[in-house]
Amino acid sequence: MKLFLKRFLLIITGVVLSLVVLECGLRLAGWTISSYQCYKNDKILKNKSKYRIMCLGESTTAGQYPVQLQKILDKKYPNKFSVIDCGVPGTLLQSIFYNLDDNIQKYSPDIAICMMGINDIICDGYDSKREKNFFYTNNVKIYKLFLLIKENIKNLLKEKFLYAQTEDNDVMSKVILLKNSGHFSDVEKILLEILRENPDNETAFVELSVLYSDYLKKEDFGYSMAKEALNKGFSVRKERYYNIIFKYNRDNSNKIFSEFKYYLDKAVFEDIDIFSTEIRYFLYGFIKDYITLEQKNKILQIMNKDNKDYNLLAINAIEQKEYQKAREYFNKAEEERLTIYNSKANKIYNFIVKKLTDNNIKVICMQYPVRSVKPLQEQLKDEPYYDKITFISNEKLFKDALMKKDYNEIFSDQFAGDFGHCTSLGNTMIAKNIVNILEKIIS
Repeated sequence: MKLFLKRFLLIITGVVLSLVVLECGLRLAGWTISSYQCYKNDKILKNKSKYRIMCLGESTTAGQYPVQLQKILDKKYPNKFSVIDCGVPGTLLQSIFYNLDDNIQKYSPDIAICMMGINDIICDGYDSKREKNFFYTNNVKIYKLFLLIKENIKNLLKEKFLYAQTEDNDVMSKVILLKNSGHFSDVEKILLEILRENPDNETAFVELSVLYSDYLKKEDFGYSMAKEALNKGFSVRKERYYNIIFKYNRDNSNKIFSEFKYYLDKAVFEDIDIFSTEIRYFLYGFIKDYITLEQKNKILQIMNKDNKDYNLLAINAIEQKEYQKAREYFNKAEEERLTIYNSKANKIYNFIVKKLTDNNIKVICMQYPVRSVKPLQEQLKDEPYYDKITFISNEKLFKDALMKKDYNEIFSDQFAGDFGHCTSLGNTMIAKNIVNILEKIIS
């Protein structure tokens, strides 16, 4: 009995020590793992500026308006502001919250600008059962690791299509995990090996073509694979092949227009259902300037099959110079956002703002271009820290600009229906709008 008790205590002690070591290791890793964005932020931290501005968001923040904001502030107020870009492409609000303590500790911001949540609206990717755990245990790295592992498992289950045509599920599971963690070269090697054994493995084929086009920046390879897949009649996630082809032709000045038109017509007349998938806005945004009115109406009919997409219809009306109709559609879209909203995403958004105000950081909640700031104000109005928030609206600024300029001068795509990623001009508009508000905050 004594021997058993002694062994049991040794095991418990070993587990506790392992957890302590793991916790320390994870905290150390949080400081040592860096990316190019972190490298740039670290350089900015060396500036002895009076105010530090931390920008939180997704791909509409990462490398976007913070770049223009820093340039404008440097010119107008030399050495007074440092802009820290904490935008992460494709991220969800729960991930922003997950990293928030580390970002606050590392950057010690005076001001935080939040333009975030669009991916949650599109993907509905928040788990309400975790909100209390996120809020109260976010400082424990081991628990955060558990949540991250759990999230990866959840993602694996969501991507069942990857297993459909794969002989070895374990291999494709590894592919997903490596891709999610940014090990793109390793993913390439695995997918190439799968395709060497079975060139017609559609799952591996689409994964590799997307990897080349969007992650490894080997657009020519991705484009060739996408054409090959469609010519062979591959059906697994075929919308991804069209997305690669459309994007390549939009960005490539040496495109063969007859080839582009062939796949455009094929999409509209043979594979019209691709415009009902989750990437429909990207597809439409890449081709809308190259299609006939008949083709456009056919696509819009599919995109509005179940419910009217007032955001998309508003932009379409503006492009047709039907401004009154555009206003009506924008108003209807806003009415929907005030009544039909993602309550789960709203809660985690509010948790983020609370965390910032609790750390005495001045918070700026900024709405996306074109959209009204009212829904954002409504979701936060009952919070005790509401009076500490400054709101920025980009609605009128961008709506007015769209009535004077071509859409493509302001946005580079249309991924959200009524707006997309900004061009240099669009990001400058946002940055100038922020500067006007900053001057009031610090005065």
